[in-house]
Amino acid sequence: MADVDSPTLRIIAGISPTRGSESDELRRWLGDALAELSLTYYREGSREGEEEALRIMARRLLAQTIAPRDLTSWAHRFITWDGTPLAAD
Repeated sequence: MADVDSPTLRIIAGISPTRGSESDELRRWLGDALAELSLTYYREGSREGEEEALRIMARRLLAQTIAPRDLTSWAHRFITWDGTPLAAD
């Protein structure tokens, strides 16, 4: 991440979370940091976020860095039956 800097990244770099508090302080600043870097922020549990995560995992499958059962296991754990229909197949 050489030469990458933004005001919010500096704030995040200064955070020393304790176990269990990661969701509070870090997530508070995550959306702003990603926006400053022109990256898309997907709200936790959002359909869009699930679909993008599924696409990333599918690319790993096609690149043969994970096995089909690993993709299935991941989808079952993180997307569940109530998640995006894209994962059902």
